[in-house]
Amino acid sequence: MSDMQSTPSAVARRASGLSRASASEVLVVTRDEALRRGLSVELLAQGLGVRWLDDIAALRSALAARLPGFLILDFDPAVEPPWKELGDLRGDPATARLPAIALLGAVTAPRHIIEVMRMGIMDCVRKPCDPMVLVLRLQALRTALSRRDAPLRGGSCYRTVDGALRLDLKAHACRLSEREVRLSPKEFLLLAMLMARAGEMVSKDELLRALWPANPALRDDTLLLLQYVTRLRRKLGLLRGRLETVWGLGYRFRL
Repeated sequence: MSDMQSTPSAVARRASGLSRASASEVLVVTRDEALRRGLSVELLAQGLGVRWLDDIAALRSALAARLPGFLILDFDPAVEPPWKELGDLRGDPATARLPAIALLGAVTAPRHIIEVMRMGIMDCVRKPCDPMVLVLRLQALRTALSRRDAPLRGGSCYRTVDGALRLDLKAHACRLSEREVRLSPKEFLLLAMLMARAGEMVSKDELLRALWPANPALRDDTLLLLQYVTRLRRKLGLLRGRLETVWGLGYRFRL
């Protein structure tokens, strides 16, 4: 399958139109009026702004307008699985690390909860739930992420400790020392996902779902993923050893 046919092909170019993320804003997708009322009170009490959406189908355009600090997504995947929307969210480097909590129906099938977590949602809460519980979970996520986020990430650019490798999301550009490295859209996305979580193992499942969110037939094709990893290592030259294989599980990038 050609990279040029892939929906994530313009992910970083799209990021150039995004305004800076607002760390104090929570974007909530729900039609539950009672939840809206309760969350409004709790979020405002914590000094957090809130933006509302009725439908997850509008999530992509809302994120393109302005990135929030957090997402709360109210849906029941047992009724209407939003796999494409979640795939788009995780497949775009501009939103791949956006912390998100999913609110799930009381009778959601366990397999759907597993699928939601595999697609990068950091926490799941069953409804009905206390709005204060959601706010406390958001605070816990904020604390955990502040410890995880390396100071090496500046704005929309990832870089190695020595500055030898720079990946600019807005410019969709990769530089190795002073040389520009031409990456295909999927190679760029793969490197962005690994550098965004430098030092962590990123599973094969997560990478495959992000690279081919709209093509379930390719989500188990680990050989295809290996081909992209091999091509990426070749282009990284002397830094190829920083892209490590965690045998049988996934890959890890060392800054």
